[in-house]
Amino acid sequence: MSDKKTHWFFTSATSIFILFFVSIYLKTILFHLFIFGSDDLTQLIYFSKFVPALCIASFVFITKRKIWTAIFLFLVDVWLISNIIYFKANEALLDIETTLLVNNMQGFWSSVLLYLNWELIPFLVISILYTFYLTKYQSNGERHWKLFISIILFTFIIHFLDLEYRREIGLFHSKAKQKEISEKYGHYTIFFRDAKYKACGNHWRGMDDYVEKNTIFHYFPAQFVYYKYKQQTINQKVEFTSSDSLSIQKRILIPAERPHANKNLFLIIVESLESWPLGMTDVNGQEITPTLNKFSQQADFVCLNCKSQVRRGVSGDGQLIINTGLLPMETNVACMAYGTNTYPNFAQYFKSSFTINPCPNVWNQAVVNPQYGYKELVEMDNSSADSSWLNDHEIFSLAVKTLDRCEFPTCMQVITYSTHTPFKVIATDNLQFHNDMPTKLQNYLHALHYTDSCINYFLTELHNHPQISDSTTIVITGDHTVFKSYMLQSFKPFVEKHRLSIPTTQSYCPLLITSKCQTNRQKKDSCFQMDIFPTITHFIGLEETYWKGFGINLMDSSATRTITEDSSYYLSNKLIIDNFFKNIPVYQNQ
Repeated sequence: MSDKKTHWFFTSATSIFILFFVSIYLKTILFHLFIFGSDDLTQLIYFSKFVPALCIASFVFITKRKIWTAIFLFLVDVWLISNIIYFKANEALLDIETTLLVNNMQGFWSSVLLYLNWELIPFLVISILYTFYLTKYQSNGERHWKLFISIILFTFIIHFLDLEYRREIGLFHSKAKQKEISEKYGHYTIFFRDAKYKACGNHWRGMDDYVEKNTIFHYFPAQFVYYKYKQQTINQKVEFTSSDSLSIQKRILIPAERPHANKNLFLIIVESLESWPLGMTDVNGQEITPTLNKFSQQADFVCLNCKSQVRRGVSGDGQLIINTGLLPMETNVACMAYGTNTYPNFAQYFKSSFTINPCPNVWNQAVVNPQYGYKELVEMDNSSADSSWLNDHEIFSLAVKTLDRCEFPTCMQVITYSTHTPFKVIATDNLQFHNDMPTKLQNYLHALHYTDSCINYFLTELHNHPQISDSTTIVITGDHTVFKSYMLQSFKPFVEKHRLSIPTTQSYCPLLITSKCQTNRQKKDSCFQMDIFPTITHFIGLEETYWKGFGINLMDSSATRTITEDSSYYLSNKLIIDNFFKNIPVYQNQ
C-alpha cells in the first residue's frame, strides 16, 4: 500500500468504522467473560455478539464530529463497569428499576470500591487507545448515508437469521413454549422475542440468560421496552386461579376477636449477618462474635442455616419477609414500587411500636414502615457531614433512649448498618488474623466483631431496664447474606490452607430467638427466611392472627410444609400486586 493510500485509509471514515467496531466487539467479549466465564467459548462466536457492534459502529458514517464516538465508548464503559460491579455484589444485572433506587446508596457509595479491580482496566484502555487514534488521525468528516443504511439492513438480516438458527438448534424456547410461560406466569417476552423470564424461579437469572445468549447491548433497549410495557400493566387486575385461592385460604385464619401481643418484642436485623462466624474460634482461637455466641447458647430457638430468600430488594426484601411473611417480587421491589400497600404484620398488635433506622430514604423506610404496622420511625440527626449514622453504637444508643417512650408491651425493630460493604469500620479490637487472609474477609470480621459489641451493649441495657420484664422475646437475625458464590470460591485456597470453618459454596443467615417464658428449646438444621414471621408470632402469642405466612412455625415439631418455595414466590407476587390485604378489616386501622 502506497503512502498516499495509507494516509487516506487512516484519515477516512472506513478506518474509524473498523476501529470503532473492534472496540465495541472487544468490550462485549470482555464483559461476557467477566460475567459468565469461559465454559462455553462457542457463545462468543455467534452472530449475536458482533451484530450489535456492527450496527453501533455504522453510526460513524452519519456523524460528522467523530469525537462523539469516543464519548460513546466511555459511556459504554460506565454502563459495563456498573453492571460488573452490581453483578459481583448481587449476582444480577442492572435494570431501569434498580437504577431508580439511587437513594439507597446514601452513605454506601464507598462500598462500590470493594468491587473495583484490575479486570475493569481493559475497558478503559480500549477507549483511551481509540481516543488517541482519533486525536492523531481524525478530523470532522462527511456523512455517508448509503453506507449507514446498507450496514443497518445487513445487521438486521443477519440477526434475524441467527435468531432462527439458534431457536432451531434448541437454544431458545419455541414460540409456543414462550407463549405458555407468558400466559401462565404473567411474564413478558421482549425484544426480538427471545428475552424470557424464568417461571417461579430467580427473575434475575432469566435476564442473565438473555444477555448470555445475546449481549449487554441487546439488554439495554430491551429493558426500556419491558419497563414501558410493565408500566402499562402494573395496575391491571390480578387474576387468582382456583388453585391460587385455595393455597391462600390455607394460610388465613379468621380470629374470633382482635388479638393482642402478650410479650415485648425486640427484633434486631443485622446487616449482612452470616452464620459461619458464630462460634468460630479457628482464627487464632479468637471469638469473632462473643455476644452472639453466648446468646445462641441460651436461646430458645437456634438455626444457623437460614436460607436467605431476598431478591433485587436485598435489605428491603429481608425486612419485608421478616415483617410480613411474604416473599419478594420477581420483577420489582415491593417496598419501593408498592410501599403504600397494606401489609400483614405483627407490629400493629402492640401498644407501641418503633423502627430504629438512621436513614428513612434507604429502602423507602419512611413510607413502608407504617405499612408494616410500626407507629414511629426513629432516626438520628444526620446533619453532620460524616457518615456517623452507619455507626451501630449510635443506632443502639438511640434505641436505648427510645425505651423511655415505650408503652408496654412494645415492639422495637432495630436495623444495623456497620456490617454493610465495604466493612469500613475502624478496627478497635485486638483481633489478629492470618497474614494471607483476604482483605474483604478481614474487614468483614472486624466489622462484625464491632457490631457484636454494640449488640452486647443493647442487650445489657435491656436486661437492666426497670420496665423490661421477663415477658420479652428477642430475635436476632440477618437481612441477607453478603458473600456471593464467586467470592466464596475466591476464599477457598485460603480456607483450605488454614483448615477454617468458612463456607466456600453457599452461606446462610442465623436465626436466634430467646424468650424466658418458653419452656422447650428447639434447634433446627435448616429453615427458610419466610419461617421467621410465623415463628415470631408464636413467641409473642399471636398465632391467632389473620395471616399465617407462607412459612411454618419452627417451634412446632409437627409442622410440615404444604407449599413449595417457588409457589410461595409466585403467590406473594400476586398478593402484593393486588394489594390483597387492603380490604382485610384487621389491617385497615393499623
